[in-house]
Amino acid sequence: MHRNRIHATLLFIAGLLSCTNLYADDITFRRITTTDDLEVGKRYLIVCEEYNVVMGGSITGNYMSALSVSISNHEIIISSANRTINMFKLSVSSGSYSLWQSVDNKYIGWTTSTNFVFDTSKSSKYYQWGIVFTDAGNVRINGGDNATRHIRCYEGANFKLYQSTVEGKPIQLYKEVEASSKLTPTISVSDNNVTYGETYTIDTSGFASGTVSATSSNEAVATVSGTTITPQAVGSTTITVSTAENETYESGSQSFTLTVNAPTAQTTAEDGTTVDVTLNAYGYATLCSSYPLTFNVGNDYAAWRITTIDGENITFERVLGSVRGGTGLLISGAPNSTVTLSATNSTATLDANILVGTLAPTYFATEAEAYGLTGKTFVPNSAASTMRSNKAYIPAHAIDADIKAFVFNFKDNATSTPHITQGEKATPPSRAYDLTGRPVPISSIGIKIVNGQIVVE
Repeated sequence: MHRNRIHATLLFIAGLLSCTNLYADDITFRRITTTDDLEVGKRYLIVCEEYNVVMGGSITGNYMSALSVSISNHEIIISSANRTINMFKLSVSSGSYSLWQSVDNKYIGWTTSTNFVFDTSKSSKYYQWGIVFTDAGNVRINGGDNATRHIRCYEGANFKLYQSTVEGKPIQLYKEVEASSKLTPTISVSDNNVTYGETYTIDTSGFASGTVSATSSNEAVATVSGTTITPQAVGSTTITVSTAENETYESGSQSFTLTVNAPTAQTTAEDGTTVDVTLNAYGYATLCSSYPLTFNVGNDYAAWRITTIDGENITFERVLGSVRGGTGLLISGAPNSTVTLSATNSTATLDANILVGTLAPTYFATEAEAYGLTGKTFVPNSAASTMRSNKAYIPAHAIDADIKAFVFNFKDNATSTPHITQGEKATPPSRAYDLTGRPVPISSIGIKIVNGQIVVE
C-alpha cells in the first residue's frame, strides 16, 4: 500500500512571536499536486481551499483548529505580521511522515475509532501518517496503517479525521516558494503599425532584462528573427516579447498587436511603364495595379468595375479613361492570353466600385471574408488564407449572407462598351485538385482543376 511513499518527517512548527527570526519576511506558498513536488527543508501548509483556511494552532477539543487565509490562484502569502499560522517542515527520517507541533512539543497522532486527533510521543505508532495525492489535486493524509481515516476540514472550523470521503471537505498541500532576489525585468512595448515591404524592429533600448526574443502568433502575417519583424501579408498578429532569466533579472514577457498595412498606391509612373496581366482559361483576371492605368475603347481587352450587387444580381460596368493605382478591377480578354497595360499619371477615383484591390498579400482569418475570382466565379475565401498582391475581391459585407458564389458570363464580346451582365446565385465547387489529383483549397493560387476544367489563378 505504501510502496511509493517517501519516508520523511513533517515537523509542525508553530509561528510564535518568539520565533520571529524564522519568519522575518513574507512567505509565499503554492499548491503542490504530486509527491515529486515534496522537498526536504521546505515548509508546508495543510489547506482547505473551499473554506480558505489552513490547519493551525493547538489541538482544541481533540480537533486541530482552522485559521483563515487569503488564497489567490492557488497561492497563499503569509505576512510577517501573521505568525499564528502553523507550518510543516519536511525533514529526513527513517519512519513515515510525522506531524510535529512545537507549541506542545509533541507529535499529532490519529485514532482507529474516532474523529479525534491527539498528542502522542514518537514511540507510539499513532504518530505515523501516509500522504497520497489524488487526481483532483487534493491530498489524503491518513493515519498510517489505518488508511481508512484521513484528515478533512469540518465546516471551515477545524480539521478532523474521517473515514468517509463525503464527510468534511478535502484538503490540499501548499509548499513554500523561495523568495527571489532577482529583479523583475522592465519590458516596454505597445501596439504598432508597419507597412508591407518594410521591416519593424522592436525597440529594446528601454529594457532592463536578460536576452530578448520574440514570437509572432500568426506567421502568415509577420515572421520574427531576433527582434526584427518582417511582414508577410496585410493583417494583424500578436507579437510576444520574452526576456530570459539571468543573474540579475527574472524572466518576463509582454505582448503587443502589430498591424501590417498595405503600401500607398502610386499616382505617377515613369514613361514606358507597363503592367502585364495573365488571363485565365475563361479570359478573366482581377487586378489591382500599384500604378495608375489608362483604358481605351480600341483596346483588345476591357476593364470592369462592379457597381451594384442586388441579391443574386451583380452588375459590371466597363471602365474607360484613367484610374489611380490601387483600384480593384476585373480584366477581360482572350482566354489564356497576357495583356500589357499602359501606366500613366492619375489621381482619378472610380465612383461606385465594389471591388477592393490588394496592393500587398492580404490575410483573411475567417472563411468568407472576401470573394475572389476562380475561373468565371467569385467564390469565398477559405479560413486562414492569403490572397496574393495585385488582385481584387468582393468584400463579404457587399453580398447577402445566403449567396454562396457568383457565376458570370458576358453576353457579347469582352470589349463591348458600357455593358451590364447579370450574375446568378450558385454553389461554389466544393473541391479543387492540383495536376497530380491531390485535393487543394478552392481558393488556392496557381494551376488547379475545378469541375473538370484547368483553371489558372
